[in-house]
Amino acid sequence: MRLSALLATFTLFASSTALANCPGSIAFGTAASRGPQVADRLLDGRCLSAHLADAVGRDPTPDERFIAVASLASRWAEDGVLSRKEAAALMSAARDATVANTVKLRVLAFNDFHGHLDGSRLMVNSPIDGIHTAPAGGIAHLAGLVRELRTGMPDTVVVSAGDLIGASPMESAFFHDEPTIEAMNLLGLDFSAVGNHEFDDGLLELLRMQRGGCHPGGQHTCQGASVGSPVPFSGALFDFLAANVRDEHGNTLFPSYGIRTVGDIRVAFVGVALSSTPRVVNPAGVAGLRFEDEADTINSVAADLRRRGIQAIVVLLHEGGRTEGSINDCTGMQGPVVDIVSRLDDAVDLVVSGHTHHAYVCRLPKRSGQPVTVTSAGSAGRLLTRIDLTLDRQSRDVVAADARNLVVERDPSRTPILPDASTATLLAAYTALAEPIARRPVAQLGAALTRSPNAAGESPLGNVIADAHWETTLLPQAGASVAAFTNPGGMRGDLLPAADGSVTYADLFRIQPFGNTLIITTLSGRQLYEVLAQQWTSGRVLQVSSSVSYRYRELPGQPGPASREVCPGSLKIGGRPVVADADYRIAVNSYLAAGGDGFSTFSQGRDSQGGPLDVDALAAYLAHLGTVKPPALKRIQKVERCD
Repeated sequence: MRLSALLATFTLFASSTALANCPGSIAFGTAASRGPQVADRLLDGRCLSAHLADAVGRDPTPDERFIAVASLASRWAEDGVLSRKEAAALMSAARDATVANTVKLRVLAFNDFHGHLDGSRLMVNSPIDGIHTAPAGGIAHLAGLVRELRTGMPDTVVVSAGDLIGASPMESAFFHDEPTIEAMNLLGLDFSAVGNHEFDDGLLELLRMQRGGCHPGGQHTCQGASVGSPVPFSGALFDFLAANVRDEHGNTLFPSYGIRTVGDIRVAFVGVALSSTPRVVNPAGVAGLRFEDEADTINSVAADLRRRGIQAIVVLLHEGGRTEGSINDCTGMQGPVVDIVSRLDDAVDLVVSGHTHHAYVCRLPKRSGQPVTVTSAGSAGRLLTRIDLTLDRQSRDVVAADARNLVVERDPSRTPILPDASTATLLAAYTALAEPIARRPVAQLGAALTRSPNAAGESPLGNVIADAHWETTLLPQAGASVAAFTNPGGMRGDLLPAADGSVTYADLFRIQPFGNTLIITTLSGRQLYEVLAQQWTSGRVLQVSSSVSYRYRELPGQPGPASREVCPGSLKIGGRPVVADADYRIAVNSYLAAGGDGFSTFSQGRDSQGGPLDVDALAAYLAHLGTVKPPALKRIQKVERCD
């Protein structure tokens, strides 16, 4: 916020400090016309009004302003500069100015919801906040908390910082995420920035989420007649925002911002997507789109808004950071959002962030050094950020932001939230439609299959999924693959058995929710080595089938991708060294086949053919095994030397 905006709220009606006698009175905003006034006067060669301006500083919160004024007024009373009556009047005027000249806007924010409509398995664990694995989340409780926080606050805006859909559990993904959009319509969402996962099924499907209509596949879509929602699917009643996503003609894919009016003050909400989206989604889904730098885009849009007379600017940013402390502080904050905010113009008043799934409430410095509030509500609708903005009537800008993350409690013994009936009914209807498939037992697990990697980057769940892909495609009629590779980012959780050891199709869908198909393709041995080298650039160690083994080592003192190397000659398939000029049929999911996660070499495959859904391949493989035990982790070895 500019100094002029501060002075509009904290106006010291006094003469210039260059004047010798400081005529006039000290007052705050239009508070000069109400109540007692205090005559300005000289102290140590400067007017009292100048001393107060220095003490208050730039962009104070109401509490900071009052404390600064009260501290000086008390000292001046003790020193005889002011009478005690004058000091009290000065403090009273400072407090009253905040109330009289401002209006309130409540912003309710969340991020990375990922279609988690059913919160029955969701937890929040933040011991520093006294929260020990407390049940939290679910659309009915989230909507119920939104309703409670709207009560008595007519000026309330509900926003999302992206990844509202995509990588969703079965209750949403099975129906192409239409349930989540319909639930958010009922909840009263106003604006949602576009995240990277909104592009999981491509541009046309994302546009359908906004505009409505049935899925072109024709299955599990437009279920309104069965669940009580509009037919055909209406699309989002809220606005997707994406200021930094442009098509081949240079037009933004969605509006850059939306406007809400509080009294007669216009507030802009600017949506910004992850600039690296093309590197983390299926490239085919974002073909022809350009994702521009986040900070440059925000500053450009903010300048345009200021030219239009809009001073209050909130950014919904699908990028974030990581902290080590409470869900309501900023301890150890690091990550891309720190750099982005450090490049922002002072016009930005609030940043609602996401993507990293961490929860925090921060004050981070902008380009000028002036701090701005930056929030994130973790993920999956387990938290909701309540942000109360104070808007000044004269400057028409934000003068204070008070933010706090609240747990979406499911435990009635803690802080009861009355679940919202409409969203609960919608979820129940969709759950009933999916029930016959979702609850079908698939296999028995001897122990949990976790995605936690060992030192070499190999995990039990990753091994099982890679084996499922290989076993599904190894027969000649299925593609004749000799190996399979899968990306760790495609595993969205651990595979945990029920009390009787069983896992259901819904359990599998939860960890493989993207709807990827298997692709069998041909790469040379040289290209397979290139694929493994690309792991060091992407930072993601591929999971490999049991037919594959190799060794790698770290190279001390080498930066980035050059810091590791696959030991020459160590890559083996079927126990035999891979030959550079030989061809190998391999199985990958459709995301990797398109070059996803930076594995561009996979997109160079030849003689490709399609296979089943990855989740169906996993279900069939586990059913064939019957009882599944975690496999040994010895396919990838991290060594000190390549012998």
